[in-house]
Amino acid sequence: MHSAHGRSAHIRATLLALLMTACAAADSGQMVIGGHGYDPSAAVRFKLPEVLREISGLTFDDAGTLYAHADERGIVYRIDYRAGRVLSRFALGEGVRADFEGIAWLNGDLYLTDSSGRIYRTRPGAADARMPFEQFEDELDCEVESLIGNARSGRLLAACKNRPDGGKAVHVYAFSLTDLRWTSEPVIRIRRSDFTDAFAAIGLPRPKKLQPTAMTITPAGNLLLVAGPQKVLLELSPDGRPVAAARLDADEHRQPEGIAMTEEGTLIIADEGDNKGANRSRGRLSIYERDSG
Repeated sequence: MHSAHGRSAHIRATLLALLMTACAAADSGQMVIGGHGYDPSAAVRFKLPEVLREISGLTFDDAGTLYAHADERGIVYRIDYRAGRVLSRFALGEGVRADFEGIAWLNGDLYLTDSSGRIYRTRPGAADARMPFEQFEDELDCEVESLIGNARSGRLLAACKNRPDGGKAVHVYAFSLTDLRWTSEPVIRIRRSDFTDAFAAIGLPRPKKLQPTAMTITPAGNLLLVAGPQKVLLELSPDGRPVAAARLDADEHRQPEGIAMTEEGTLIIADEGDNKGANRSRGRLSIYERDSG
């Protein structure tokens, strides 16, 4: 049996190794996630069709199909992320209207959340189908822009983007598929100060706020959050301990709203386009391949 001192020493050694890896990556321009490097200069990027100008979420199903949705309408799109094109789409009912902000796959169902945390459940539909759906009325006392399905716990998880505390801590809540309610208290609470070392390792000062806009789970089971306004990735252990941070290129990621990762570690980030003014931009997908080494 390992002693508490031995476990603490192991944790410190692991964190030190991760920080050294992150420092080396920062010098080379790489992002490090789950201990693996990603070269931003090698990323492949696609402009999305007009219907996904306001793309707000990404998720994979168990077969590796990528789903996305836009804001305002309950319409789900299947995407070929290797070609950056829409394969098909289906609607929740008649295309229910809401401020949709996240999508997740869990146990054969698709779930969407609006900005209040209200959950919608449906099944994948054929092309142009109008699918029946369920709507659960429980809400969160914060603005929500992320949703994932955690197969290990059988629950949905959402991180608050904006809270009354002004973003001094990241709060992650769980939605029970049995009770059909959110937990009254966060299942994970991370303070900005908890990431001080991780930000220092990539040469960034600790931001004044952390505002998650998307979330996924890595193949190793860690949580990976995008803090869109801060242009950073935050990696957490399953129990909510800081693992690493990575910098996003602000020129390439104007407004990151969706994130997904394949079992092989390929990272996909979706950026919402600019829907204002004369120079309207398109939504985009950025595809990052994990370094083979």
